[in-house]
Amino acid sequence: ALDRLLAMEGQWARLAELLRKEIELSIDQNEINRIRFRLASLLEDTLARPEQAAHEYRAILEADASQGAAVAALERLPG
Repeated sequence: ALDRLLAMEGQWARLAELLRKEIELSIDQNEINRIRFRLASLLEDTLARPEQAAHEYRAILEADASQGAAVAALERLPG
């Protein structure tokens, strides 16, 4: 709800903060990975923060090495 409102209003930095908080509060690893992937995509595509995005993608892979989308994302990021 709030995340959609922030996205509709283009409040990307606040959305990133909200997603980080959701990661902290979640106890389900699949949900954490889903939120983390959304955060990483936001950091990469909208906020132009590839280093931070890479950190999130790596965290996904640490939790579940079978996440091919995170592997593909890391391969396309510089560095």
